[in-house]
Amino acid sequence: MTSDKLASAYALERRSPYLARDLIETLGVSVQAAPPYTPTAKGIVERTFGTINTLFCQHLPGYTGPNITQRGPGTHLEARYTVPQLQDLLDEWLVHYHHRPHEVLRHPVLPRAALTPNQMWAALISVAGHVPVPLTGNDYLELLPVRWTAITERGIRLYRRAPVTGGRPERSAA
Repeated sequence: MTSDKLASAYALERRSPYLARDLIETLGVSVQAAPPYTPTAKGIVERTFGTINTLFCQHLPGYTGPNITQRGPGTHLEARYTVPQLQDLLDEWLVHYHHRPHEVLRHPVLPRAALTPNQMWAALISVAGHVPVPLTGNDYLELLPVRWTAITERGIRLYRRAPVTGGRPERSAA
């Protein structure tokens, strides 16, 4: 992956440890800490979260909202979803979101027609072109999730799984 197709700098929140920081820096892109409590420093990200909250989250059963005065009675008794179920719902919503016209997306040649995000992408790709940037083996390794754990004389224990010794898993007392 080359850095000539990436932005020259990224703003990340200070309070969260982003593991992607190392990958971004290896590509020659500077990482700048965003000032705390200033959503304008990350406007695109904050707007995306706002869109997800107003067009997706508020329609879920059990949604409590940002303000306690706006909550309906008995929200704690309504349906709750698992993380995989929420991911499926969000994925389905994203398909519909990218296929609905947005008033701010206008075609350069036909400014009166509101476009969907997919139509706008197609229009811009036809003008600017698409340059695929293949990932190397090291890029894939950098993108793998990291889990910190202790290595003991009994081995490595991940997600409450017992270490393997002699080809058979040990029985866990916990």
